[in-house]
Amino acid sequence: MYRMAARASPFGASQIVLNDEVIALIYLGRLDEAREIARELKGRSGPDLRASIEVAAHNWAAVESTAVVDAAAVDLDRRLGGLNHLASAQAARGALAAASATFGRAEAAAHQVSDLQWGEDGARRGRLMLAVASGGAIPLPPDEWARDTSTVTLLTRGLRAAIAGDRIQAQRLLNAARGRPRRELVWQGATPALLEARIEALAGRWRDAARILQPIASQRGEVVWYPAGMWEVRWFLADAFEHLGHADSAAAYLERGLSDPSPGWEETERHGIAWPLAHRRLVLLYARMGRIEDAKRHWQTFAATYRTPDAEVQPLIAEARAALASAEGMAKSARR
Repeated sequence: MYRMAARASPFGASQIVLNDEVIALIYLGRLDEAREIARELKGRSGPDLRASIEVAAHNWAAVESTAVVDAAAVDLDRRLGGLNHLASAQAARGALAAASATFGRAEAAAHQVSDLQWGEDGARRGRLMLAVASGGAIPLPPDEWARDTSTVTLLTRGLRAAIAGDRIQAQRLLNAARGRPRRELVWQGATPALLEARIEALAGRWRDAARILQPIASQRGEVVWYPAGMWEVRWFLADAFEHLGHADSAAAYLERGLSDPSPGWEETERHGIAWPLAHRRLVLLYARMGRIEDAKRHWQTFAATYRTPDAEVQPLIAEARAALASAEGMAKSARR
């Protein structure tokens, strides 16, 4: 459709059409084509979309080296994109504390401008994802957001409360968000469902949590302003299946996250957090199931991606290495 529009225009493809064509190609995983079109972008979106392409390609070094975060070089909304891409790349190489600090910079910058709620909340959700995916190695950020009464922030605060184990507060914030006009809730995507699933799990109802999230996790993604994030949905669905004793189902949804062509541009800041740690989690799952070759395959990717890990995440690396070694030892004993 975008290419037809460009051919129909006597002036050639507009920057908006090129911009949208690049986004569509990223969704499809056709990254070489996206790079080719992105070279023609001349406006503010060029650097941001070129970084999004490299995030989808897992080319983390390129993302980190080219992210535009200098306040003097770009306007604020482009700088926010640069900061979020930088945080994603830092997390991907294992520098989770640096990523958390970068998300903090993005949140503080977005707070200065009233119409950049997407940037502020994206940074907050990134910090929540760091805490979740690292298993608490990176602590939850404090809830300093009570003055912001927007629907998206009510849900973000609810997610934080649920992750912290405060079911009463999480339910109160979910109820408040659901009382907002429908037109506001539409833009929240699957976030209310994710929060509801977390609340069910806090009550011990893991089967209900899985029932809520499974139809969402089977989709390709969300195209809304404030997505829950398919990684967050699949990550917690895997938690639910593990609690229910279905390690194979947990692994299947994590594999789905790794095999989808790319994250939506709305959640690229979280892809660098979840992608390597999903490989680590699959090492543990497959080692437990005795699927040694699968565990080794994911270990190799995880170890190669975490190039400069923080001291805080060294125990995560050691746990995966030990699980693989134990599973290999048990397999050798069984053969003997």
